[in-house]
Amino acid sequence: MKKNKNKLKTSTKIAMIFFFTLLAFDLSIEGYHLRNTAIENNRVQVSLKKNENAVVLFYKDDCSDCKAIFDRVMVEKDFGGTNIKPINLNNVKNKHYIGEYNLHYVPTLIVLHHGKEVDRYTGIDKRKINDLFKGAMKWPDINTRPRVIV
Repeated sequence: MKKNKNKLKTSTKIAMIFFFTLLAFDLSIEGYHLRNTAIENNRVQVSLKKNENAVVLFYKDDCSDCKAIFDRVMVEKDFGGTNIKPINLNNVKNKHYIGEYNLHYVPTLIVLHHGKEVDRYTGIDKRKINDLFKGAMKWPDINTRPRVIV
């Protein structure tokens, strides 16, 4: 009888550890999403330098297609090491970029190397967005991930 009680206690402990691990993981994902939502809804003016090396995401915070890819782009910025500049075109002071970069639709991602456009994608196809990020990796000054020297 004692063995059954110990087994029950052990299985209960394992179940509790599993439950709390899942809960912590879920809360961290939700927190990350809330942070990205705050960034997405930010309407501050963004300035690009003349010799900017970055992937620029032009979006509008009221655009459903933009919302569909925003978290994916932020994951690349935060964990992939790519220098990404999100620019909300709903800010009046950012609207000059529409003419400067000949923007017709959002979301639009543009790769800038020394301030010059080297690649562009407009849309929400995640495979094409991943391809754009892979292409941007050939420019080492766009990739901010620390280099490992062997």
